[in-house]
Amino acid sequence: MSDDLSRRQLKTGETLYSQGDAGDCGYLIESGSLARYSGSGTSKQLHAIHYAGDFLGEMALLGQRIRTATAVAREDSQVLIVRRQDIDKRLSESDPLLREFLITILSDMRNMLISNWDVTKSSAEGLASAVRQLQDVESMMRGLEKSEFVLYYQPIVRLDNMKVAGVEALIRWNRPEYGFLPPAEFIPLAESSGAIVEIGRWVIEQACADMERLGINRMNEDAESKSPFVSVNLSGRQFSDPELAEKVGEAIQVHGLGPGQLKIEVTETELAQNIQAANELLLQFKLLGVTVALDDFGVGQSSLEYLHQFPADTLKLDRSFVSAIHQDHTALTIVSTVSRLAKELGMDTVAEGVESQELADTLQGLGIDYGQGYCFARPMPIEDLEVFLEEHGTI
Repeated sequence: MSDDLSRRQLKTGETLYSQGDAGDCGYLIESGSLARYSGSGTSKQLHAIHYAGDFLGEMALLGQRIRTATAVAREDSQVLIVRRQDIDKRLSESDPLLREFLITILSDMRNMLISNWDVTKSSAEGLASAVRQLQDVESMMRGLEKSEFVLYYQPIVRLDNMKVAGVEALIRWNRPEYGFLPPAEFIPLAESSGAIVEIGRWVIEQACADMERLGINRMNEDAESKSPFVSVNLSGRQFSDPELAEKVGEAIQVHGLGPGQLKIEVTETELAQNIQAANELLLQFKLLGVTVALDDFGVGQSSLEYLHQFPADTLKLDRSFVSAIHQDHTALTIVSTVSRLAKELGMDTVAEGVESQELADTLQGLGIDYGQGYCFARPMPIEDLEVFLEEHGTI
């Protein structure tokens, strides 16, 4: 877990810092409000009132300058403390090129401060935004510890008999005071911060555990048998996790999944981020009996190139093609061509975004193996999935 961020509670009238104090930290107001003024007595001059979301003390944080004003709580308030050592620690852990770039920027800003150049409001706003992201990352990691994350599952149906062939695991964050957040609202930050590594490990472990809970883990069946599978999305950032293959192997063993019951989905864009690392990891997965799906196939610029570079078993057709096949002849041709190509390469196909039975019938006629979409079921929690599988059965 990431280091806890420090906080300070202030009572009404309490001073956060005083003019003339030495400083090496800044403060993000989380609640309440503070007044910032210079001078004292009859010469006291109010400069500004700051509210939740505002950042104070950025000059001391960046340039270790003497405080030029006094900050006092106007009401009971809470501030998050960002120390220079916190910045330095994160710089030391970052990519070497990024670290040198940021150190240069900080040095330039420090020189600006020494030269009495003004730090604009936008600079403080940028710092506040960055600190809020740190808060969100901290909340994310705390949420992982407190079981705030849950997996929803969307069935993937075999089009020739309409039985459930597998499910895709989709993460949700039940964040206190916010409710259930979809992945689009937190995964980008998890990826950019590196928190996706821990979250991704949890997803794989939980998905395998849920397969065991459902009673459809089939470790003793051979590789040729068809067993229900669970698909898990992999972020490009996870390719750099040196322990991921080991963790996947442990989860499969502990929860008794058979060959092909865990499927890893990765997009072309993510593969392109680090081709060598991706290929090495996917080959390790194959040795563990994990299958690989190329997600959103056809959207990237080098789709065909990836087919011979990576050991994929499944092509997932992007919904942009699937939903348009009744209106756009080009989309119809693309889906038909991909279906034939996949069969030639010994791969199966999944169509995303199947919204009607008519569309499902057309896709089956084109040779698509599986369908996923609201026509069959929406994503659902594990409890609802248990009922769904009892009613619809699996392959």
